[in-house]
Amino acid sequence: MILSRMLLLTAAGCLAVQAQGPSWQMVWSDEFDGLANNPPDPAKWGYDLGDGAQGWGNNELETYTNSTDNVFLDGTGNLVIRALNTGTGFTSGRIKTATKFAFQYGLVVVRAKIPYAQGIWPALWMLGAIFPNVPWPDCGEIDLMENFGVGQGDASRVRAAIHGPGDTGVGIGGAYTLAGGQRFADDFHVFAVQWTPDGIAFSVDGNVYLNIASSSMPNSWQAAFSNPFFLLLNLAVGGLPVGSPDSTTPFPQQMLVDYVRVYEPSTLGNRFVPITPCRIADTRNPAGPFGGPAIAGQTSRDFLLPNSACAIPANASAFSLNVAVVPHGQLGYVTLWPAGQPQPFVATLISDGRIKSNAAIVAAGANGAIRVFAANTTDVILDINGYFLPPSAQTGLAFYPVAPCRVVDTRQPPGPLGGPALGAGSSRTFPVGTSCSLPATAQAYSFNFAAVPTGPLGFMTAWPTGQPQPLAASLNALSGTVTANAVIVPSGAGGNVDVYTTDKTDLVIDVNGYFAPPAPGGLFLYIDVPCRELDTRQPLGTPPFSGTFNVNVVAGPCGASRDPAPAAQAFVFSTTLVPPAGFGYLSMWPQDEAQPVVATLSAVDGAITSNLAIVASTNGLISIFPSDPAYLVLDMVGFFAP
Repeated sequence: MILSRMLLLTAAGCLAVQAQGPSWQMVWSDEFDGLANNPPDPAKWGYDLGDGAQGWGNNELETYTNSTDNVFLDGTGNLVIRALNTGTGFTSGRIKTATKFAFQYGLVVVRAKIPYAQGIWPALWMLGAIFPNVPWPDCGEIDLMENFGVGQGDASRVRAAIHGPGDTGVGIGGAYTLAGGQRFADDFHVFAVQWTPDGIAFSVDGNVYLNIASSSMPNSWQAAFSNPFFLLLNLAVGGLPVGSPDSTTPFPQQMLVDYVRVYEPSTLGNRFVPITPCRIADTRNPAGPFGGPAIAGQTSRDFLLPNSACAIPANASAFSLNVAVVPHGQLGYVTLWPAGQPQPFVATLISDGRIKSNAAIVAAGANGAIRVFAANTTDVILDINGYFLPPSAQTGLAFYPVAPCRVVDTRQPPGPLGGPALGAGSSRTFPVGTSCSLPATAQAYSFNFAAVPTGPLGFMTAWPTGQPQPLAASLNALSGTVTANAVIVPSGAGGNVDVYTTDKTDLVIDVNGYFAPPAPGGLFLYIDVPCRELDTRQPLGTPPFSGTFNVNVVAGPCGASRDPAPAAQAFVFSTTLVPPAGFGYLSMWPQDEAQPVVATLSAVDGAITSNLAIVASTNGLISIFPSDPAYLVLDMVGFFAP
């Protein structure tokens, strides 16, 4: 967009870069769903302001403003960028994500309806985030879509290009023409660019028309396109090569943008950022985005987690949550998944009408939202203990699995990691970093808590030692039965964690891994929409399983080994046990290791019970042992890999 001349290439013989749906995960988006006449989200977009004297190039005629006369939401889900003739000149809008969002490699998809007139120049494009410290063209430029109007005969044609160091404006580019004389101005179209280390590919409505292999670029260009870029949307008036508006150009002119979505390859793992547990949502509270009302049966509701009071960044790619339900009667199940995706055939939590909680790792959906479905009416409480960031954030922790190991058991003789039981309304510090060979570098622990209460237990909360006790819960056991729940806890002072309980209970803590700075052996999260990996109830009439058995997860229906994902070394499951009667415990561990003295979940009362489980594996297989005959459902949420 900075300079417009380009060298047109055909796609023949070029690198074939094709978007693979399951291989991409959304990391940022704007659906422009705000109220009419509001500006776009200031947390996502800033403005370029001023006329051509600011250095826009191309001899453009407009002055860019931040006025809602030029840039606003239409109230029906579209962004409007409007060019006006004020009588003394032209005004328009140019918005950008610079300093707010940038990314390195990904798939950008924009659905837009563009104008067509003499002297009108709509553009969707990207600049290297090192701009303006590194000037154009050395910063790199990717033009997703440009239309040069009547002067260039672009009624049915759009253009794409890249520019790199030393470019005089020629660039490398190509054009796409609609068939049958259709005009781009008559309808919305989907413009996309796929940018990987191997090359850059452009498409319209899913039709790839230009592929530029990295190997075909000068070395300096390859270096420019291996850095983060930010997004720009604008509607220019006049300039080279579109020419000036004339008597045939009606004003106002406007470009409508339905959405902008950015995906990154799921072959790039996500890193974890632990936080002191924080309450994001409680539908028992007064009505609001994170309060009431309860979720009615057979309906779903979105929670926009980055907009909460828990300081979750907009580029978070997934969330580590504790989900609690307070049903208004029989519940059945709730399901959590990324907003904007089809509802998966899985369950996050099951309840027979009792208050229950379960840990969950959920990918971020549109605008960072997650969606919650309830089979029957229930209140829902969401507490967060951490989030994952895409690799473009260049920060966060790796996961290091360990052989399942018992850290704490207060049923044992008195000691720092043993008895006595926790007293009602009290807290206790556990030096967990001193056991199970956990290193001093660990900044968060992946635990499985099991409460063995003497009666009803309201809730239990774990948090890093040295921090104030948060308003959050890690586990509920109002039935008074043995209850397990996965808990990710940041390490506190001395590597310790604190635990508070409302009622007297013994506590058993097992560890399956920890999070620490990336180093050899560290793993990263690869996450998709949840998928049903195993259901031992099928086919109908199958008896409950008993005895140790192995599950080949890699060869299962969820395809953890799918190309081009790396080899999984730990799986993340939502595990649901369906016992015919009272059930002792279930253990899950790597198939090639001895059975450890740990438990994944318990169902002493015979109720259907769920828990999140992170299970390491070096060969794609896991072993499962039930203490009693039962049915088991495994829904895979994601996996950890290098």
